[in-house]
Amino acid sequence: MHRSFLLILPLVSVILLSACTTPAATPEATSGVVTATFVPQGEDGGANATQAADVISGEATLLDQLTVQGSGEQIAFVVRGSLPDGCTTISEVLALQISDDSFQVQIFTERPTDLACTEALVPFEEVIPVDVSGLAAGEYSVTAYSLSETFRLPFNQAQQPTAAPQQASCPAAQPGTTLYTEGSDTLGIGFCFLYPEDFEVIAAETPGTATIGGPTRSDNQRSILAIGFEDPAGQGLGDYVNTLVAEAGLDAAPMPITLGASAPAIMVEGFPAGSRVVFVESAGLIYRLTYTPTDSQQLELNADTERIYALVIESWVFLR
Repeated sequence: MHRSFLLILPLVSVILLSACTTPAATPEATSGVVTATFVPQGEDGGANATQAADVISGEATLLDQLTVQGSGEQIAFVVRGSLPDGCTTISEVLALQISDDSFQVQIFTERPTDLACTEALVPFEEVIPVDVSGLAAGEYSVTAYSLSETFRLPFNQAQQPTAAPQQASCPAAQPGTTLYTEGSDTLGIGFCFLYPEDFEVIAAETPGTATIGGPTRSDNQRSILAIGFEDPAGQGLGDYVNTLVAEAGLDAAPMPITLGASAPAIMVEGFPAGSRVVFVESAGLIYRLTYTPTDSQQLELNADTERIYALVIESWVFLR
């Protein structure tokens, strides 16, 4: 009997010590802007569960469904599940390529440490676009904690057949309009647009550039559209325009617009003073369309500028 007591005593001690130990907090979460990010194979996936002074960071593991949507280079992982309470929010979503043929989804959460929250589960859905360009044809798998799914790429994505691009066509001149066409195989430049028939081409010696003038008004003045292009030296359209405006020291607000049917462009009013400039990017070049004047005391001049501005914006087509 004495020997049995010696064996039981350590076990009782362990139980008593365990009962007095405060259990570790379960990682949960707070709010923030959610980013869905694809991380290619070999790159660091980022966040680990941590606890700051006022926030508990964790991962959302209460998942109900994992599916793969799309085909070809355009696929996405769709994850549905529940957050543990009303205070927990998703802070980041990652899709990591962990091997040649497998992916892993991680969903990071945050939760305030001292906030009273509802205990009811909160459903969520996350759609994570995945770039599979360059991957070989074959079977692939994706896991999200306890869930897994497979999908198949039917052909090498780098060699995916694409439909032959349709040649853009210029708009037909309507009554009261004239068609302007520009093309240079050497520079890879090509565009066309309509302008009012009472305007005329003043100069167009250099490929990709043109000056078009309106009817002559008082004091021999006329509305002018000047078209040119420049090399952005690797900058995107938005960064390039913002840099120009900042360097000029102007209090001008660039405004996104659409040139023609679908070309994203940026319009800046008063750059330079008394003019309106539209910037648009194509084939690595940034085109600048400068309209003047916009603030003349001659109302006819301003009206001429608005006429050619509206017509060119509506009818512009890139041919290359």
